[in-house]
Amino acid sequence: MCFYTFFNILVQQDFRGLRRAPSKSNLLFNLPFIMKTLIFAIAISGLHVTNSHSIQEENKNERNPNKIEIITPNHPTLNTSEISDFNHKYVVYENDENNNRHLIGLYNYQMRKIQSKAQSDIRIKKEQLFINGKEQSDVALMADKTLKPKYVINKDDKAVTLISYTSEGVEGNVMMNSTTATFAYQTMAPAFDEQSTDLVVQSLPLNIGYQATFWTYSTENESNVEYQKLAVLGEVQTKAGNDQLTNAYIVEISNSTGTKTYTVAKNTRSILKVVQILANGKELVMERI
Repeated sequence: MCFYTFFNILVQQDFRGLRRAPSKSNLLFNLPFIMKTLIFAIAISGLHVTNSHSIQEENKNERNPNKIEIITPNHPTLNTSEISDFNHKYVVYENDENNNRHLIGLYNYQMRKIQSKAQSDIRIKKEQLFINGKEQSDVALMADKTLKPKYVINKDDKAVTLISYTSEGVEGNVMMNSTTATFAYQTMAPAFDEQSTDLVVQSLPLNIGYQATFWTYSTENESNVEYQKLAVLGEVQTKAGNDQLTNAYIVEISNSTGTKTYTVAKNTRSILKVVQILANGKELVMERI
């Protein structure tokens, strides 16, 4: 309870008694209280002056950066301007219970900004080459600055999937074994494409204690969207792909399928490492080379 609220309650309670009995004797009886009230008011006004800095600090704390932000496409905190075009390569491996590494494959993550007269877009391409010879690629296009999704093309050894985003929802088709299946669904949630999750992480104002939530479109669950929760856990020094010591944030993202821990370079916002705990307890690691 603040001083002013406490003061007002005291005054209201005692002066209600004065109004009920405005006799001279009661008024004289309450003179000590009136004197104490005046002294209290003077003291409070002094506190207001001397503690102005403390009050400002309280107001600052009300804008606590640790509050959980709800992030949607076009959110003002998204900042892609400091992310330059890149083409990063990663090694993907699995750690077993004895911390032995088992190579799974290679991963390439590319981002390009595309300028035109009418608009500015971001194109990301992700390519995975597995040691068994299989390949998978994803190409996604989204609006620059807002990260609002436009389309995604997914290719693997079984099918080609095209996804388009409209004002009403998502539609697309899957081409497999010379046949084509179409799909369409509506969603009210303003969401990012799941392929842009990494870019959302890179575009947020990361600081220790920062928390945010956002939705990604997903065709793997009944609701067609996945709820993502992000938290910046701390800061470390680590070696990047060029073996230089780099200051980085540790960012955790959790959803219904599990948790991923990102290591994100502070200055460049490049993703240095991603660790995911699998259902069997093993670690799946993607590390920049």
